[in-house]
Amino acid sequence: LELGVQATDALALIATASYKQSDIGASPIPNIEGRQLYDTPEWTFAARAEYSVGNFDFGIQARYVDERFTNLVNDETTPSYSV
Repeated sequence: LELGVQATDALALIATASYKQSDIGASPIPNIEGRQLYDTPEWTFAARAEYSVGNFDFGIQARYVDERFTNLVNDETTPSYSV
C-alpha cells in the first residue's frame, strides 16, 4: 500500500506499508510445513517528506522492518529495526 500527497507546491509526503504472510506449504524437508519463510518480515513501513526550494530538493525518510526468522524451523529471530 502506498499513499502520496502533494501537500503544497513545494512539499510532498509519501507513506508505504507492506504485509506479507509467508507460510510454507507442503515440503519434503521435515518440520517446516506451516512455518514462515526466513528473512521475510510480516510488516514494513516507510515515510518520506520532500521539500523543494528553487533548484534544490531536500528529503527526509524513515523505515521500519518487523522482526523476522533467520532459519526455516523458526527458532531464531532477527529483531525489528528502524532507520
